[in-house]
Formats: sequence, C-alpha cells, structure tokens
Amino acid sequence: MYLDLNGKVAIVTGASNPAGIGRAIVQALAQSAVKVVCTDIVETHLQEAAEAADGSAVRTDITDPAAVDALIQHVLERFGRLDILVNNAAVFCFGDALDYSIADFDRTLAVNLRGTFLCSQAA
Repeated sequence: MYLDLNGKVAIVTGASNPAGIGRAIVQALAQSAVKVVCTDIVETHLQEAAEAADGSAVRTDITDPAAVDALIQHVLERFGRLDILVNNAAVFCFGDALDYSIADFDRTLAVNLRGTFLCSQAA
C-alpha cells in the first residue's frame, strides 16, 4: 500500500539534533514531499533541518501552552493547514534512580507527557 503525503504539512517536535530521531523523521517526511515545521527548544541546527524539508523552524518550549499555541498559529498562517503531528521531543536523565532529583523528574514529566498532551490538544 502506498501512502501519498505529497503536499501535506507536518510538525516534528525535537527536530534540532542532526543525529537524532527527529531529524531522521524530518528527512523521511521531506523525501515524501511534506512541508515540515521543525521545532525544538534548542535552536542549534534547527534552521538547517527546516531548509532541508521545504519548511520552517520555530523554537518552541512544548511545556508552555502559549508557545504551543503560537506554533500552531505559525503553521496555519504559513501553510494554511496541519496534517501531521510527530510528538518526538523527549528528555531523559540517565543514572542511578536514587540520584534522580525531583527537578529532573518534573522536567521529564513536563516534556514527555505535558508537552505531548499540549501539542496533541492544540493540533
């Protein structure tokens, strides 16, 4: 079965790392002629990801509802539609669980759960 994505518009969160899963998703979507809005809290390399995908780059803290709303507004103003949302952004703290701070735990929940919820709800 063939899925025609030509002309679709997508958001990929967590897209800035050149060696990350988000960037690989951006590249795969771009090969299918999808216009990709690349977003991440880290701006380094974000613009180059967007340029490779005939899209745009928007620095977004996905834990902030106003920032997520602004991201969706950008997509609608620039492309007039949103067809695909890839909730790829995530944080991980590696190490002994006994050393995992409450701040680390809260940040993990904020990005991995709240951010995914906010993006999905806004989309």
